[in-house]
Amino acid sequence: MARAIAANLVRSLPPRSKLSRKLLRIIYGEKFKHMSIAGAAFRLQPTAHPQVWEIFWKGEKLGETHPFPETETLVKDDIWVLATGPSVKELDLSRLKDKKVMGVNGAIAICQQHGIVPTYYASSDHNFFSDRMDLVKEAIASGAHCFFSFNGLARICERAPELIATGKISFFEIVNRYYGIPRIDSNDLLRCGSNDPDLLISDNNPKVGWSHDIRKGVFAAKTITYSACQIANFLQARNIFILGMDLGNPQGQPIRAYESGPQACNSSLFKDYEKTILPSFQFLSQLNLPTRVWNLSLNSRLPNDVIPKLSFENALNLQLADDK
Repeated sequence: MARAIAANLVRSLPPRSKLSRKLLRIIYGEKFKHMSIAGAAFRLQPTAHPQVWEIFWKGEKLGETHPFPETETLVKDDIWVLATGPSVKELDLSRLKDKKVMGVNGAIAICQQHGIVPTYYASSDHNFFSDRMDLVKEAIASGAHCFFSFNGLARICERAPELIATGKISFFEIVNRYYGIPRIDSNDLLRCGSNDPDLLISDNNPKVGWSHDIRKGVFAAKTITYSACQIANFLQARNIFILGMDLGNPQGQPIRAYESGPQACNSSLFKDYEKTILPSFQFLSQLNLPTRVWNLSLNSRLPNDVIPKLSFENALNLQLADDK
């Protein structure tokens, strides 16, 4: 009875108010804590298709998600993952106009500067959807096949619900942060990974891993670029060329190429690097993948012996050589 009263109270409150989020954390409990950010007004309902979900906001159906691309029909090609570190400002990115580009977070602003129409787009950080909905709108309007988390979908429902029906949006999940499914402890997660060849999990840190099949979720690693690599690998990428993965700048320059000064959003990059980001890419470096992963940020904090560094020019030449 108490939970029902609390749930009704939450629905009557503004979706992002402190009180509503506090009540939701109580209602969901520890194992469902990852669900509380989406809010009580948001709901996903599965359909007969395993990747298509009906999207509801305040009881009203706004639309459905799109299935992932059929990998059997995809031509094995290079995918250029465009992150937003300041190093991209030094490059003539207009040379990517005829390439398959996957933008992440605010990369759409960079795409527009160089006349690039992204093929794919990925974002999972609910703060990005909350703080930069203008860029979310532009990414969807570009026509890119978007891969968004349920927390991102919830913010779209709240701030720009019309995008749900007009965008080509697929819903991807984070391993052990699944919609409507309780989290499991580290030992159970490791057992699940040992029984599933598509989900590889580090014995040293169960939050570190790699997903061969994004239909089963991806590992977030505290950076959307890592999730994007798993998506690109699933999409049959021959090479994954990562641009703008600077991961911090020792000269104190802005974290992101598209914003600076007072309007720049906060970043947890420095806090997460040693604990999660570096171990995740180290884990990736030990895998025997059909896809080759390259870091095109020569000043990146990520060492060359983890993900090999390659200049933008050499990456373009490598693609030409592979195409012959």
